[in-house]
Amino acid sequence: MKTLLKNGLIVDGNGNAPYTGSVILHGEKILDVIEHNIPDFDGTVIDCTGQCITPGFIDAHSHNDWFAAISNPLDQFIPFVSQGITTQIVGNCGFSPFGFEKDTPHRGLIGGGLFSVGDAKGDYADFSTWADELSIGVPVNIVPLAGHGSARIGVAGNSADPLSKENLDAMCNTMERSMEQGAFGASLGLMYVPERYSDDKEIEAVASIVKKYKGILTVHGKALSAVSTDYDRYDRAHNVLALEEMCNLALKTDVNTEYSHLIFIGAGSFASVDESLQLIEETGKKVPFGFDIYSTTCGASVISIAMPSWFLALPPLERSSPELLARLDAEINMTKAAIGLEYDHIFVSWCGEQFADVAGLSVVEIAAVWNCSPFQAYVRLVEGTNAQGQIILHQYSNQEIVNRLSRHPQSVYMTDAWVESHGSQNPATWEAFPKFLRYCKEGLGDTLPQTIRKMSGLTADRFGIKDRGYLTKGYYADVCVFDFETIRERPEQMPQGLNHVYINGKPVIKDTILNPSQMRHGGKILKKT
Repeated sequence: MKTLLKNGLIVDGNGNAPYTGSVILHGEKILDVIEHNIPDFDGTVIDCTGQCITPGFIDAHSHNDWFAAISNPLDQFIPFVSQGITTQIVGNCGFSPFGFEKDTPHRGLIGGGLFSVGDAKGDYADFSTWADELSIGVPVNIVPLAGHGSARIGVAGNSADPLSKENLDAMCNTMERSMEQGAFGASLGLMYVPERYSDDKEIEAVASIVKKYKGILTVHGKALSAVSTDYDRYDRAHNVLALEEMCNLALKTDVNTEYSHLIFIGAGSFASVDESLQLIEETGKKVPFGFDIYSTTCGASVISIAMPSWFLALPPLERSSPELLARLDAEINMTKAAIGLEYDHIFVSWCGEQFADVAGLSVVEIAAVWNCSPFQAYVRLVEGTNAQGQIILHQYSNQEIVNRLSRHPQSVYMTDAWVESHGSQNPATWEAFPKFLRYCKEGLGDTLPQTIRKMSGLTADRFGIKDRGYLTKGYYADVCVFDFETIRERPEQMPQGLNHVYINGKPVIKDTILNPSQMRHGGKILKKT
């Protein structure tokens, strides 16, 4: 069956000026893109007059691979498809649900405490096993990366010791096998245990494997704020030091690099934007180097974000002395002042059933409910969740910075969000890409052709995704149709103005109505060839 998307504004993913035309879909592919009218058409005709026809959006940074293999993944993917996202790049921040030694005794550590395979059918140590299990289809197209953290945990758990030669070789062999089997690259999560313990030799070995297979290396840097626990020098912002390390890695190994979620956490880091962009621009002149960004000024984190490690390492019974709590209060205040965060920037998304009544509130609001100080409320939340409570942290850059980054030629767009089973949701789960379009419409973001390009063609090119990202004859029919004049985000529901979404030619959203049966197996696990 053929479908004609007729008389819309074609924004093709190349960054070219839009033009009025039509797109013909046949099966999984785009049969043609034309400017002239078709008087007679044997198939379904959808009048797109006054609407934009664009490539399906590509989410440059996702973690939905952790939910792809569960028995019913639709709920985890519906918010993203509802944004017009047809492809997600997964395995980021060193976390992937595959790519580790099969019989490792450390299986329970993989996922870093943030993710687990849940009710997945099997234990997918090997990339090809995971991909084969999902070959029947997934809700969106999945572009997998091999997580360095998963491979490292497989050989050494969360050990802080440098890897032995034997373990380094075993880890590299595991990552190389994932690349051979079709992973598009690898990811580093240098802020997380155990990757934060990796030395330069280990990180360069990972980069060299990616370079060998002409893949892409994505990086969650060591620090995203002006002050962190990873550096003991204070002449430069720590987030700049972390970025500079990865720029140097890219220059040394000549690896195609994507700096994940370029953000400036806390007001203390806002002054480092110019220096950061200068590093990125200078590096990008010599080697492929890009970055991806949020459209929001908040993101998911853990409740212990401001808690010093010495306190968390103490036995619970030793944490309650007045002298110790006074020291803790002083240190947290110093940390907040240095970073530029306050308690009213920390919102609980989920801290367990015992704190269900305060989900969605800030620490300051919770303190008012509990009739205590914000410090006391914060400590209670940390203690009550064993430092594992989930939060939404604000002060992820500010709106001016987000707008500036969205216009930068080396940026692409992403969500870095997932559906939480309890509590409040990260706004990016439903709103990320429509918000970028609203910024564009309001003159705050990039132009419409470049905004669409950063959601589609540029991302496809950067990650080496073939036959997608463009409205081009013979490419896969991943397509969005929306009204640019009315499109805007809406909390936890499909954005206003999004009318049609096709994934591999399947109408997963038609006339604003989502079709779960079409969506369930609409996507594919993609492999690099």
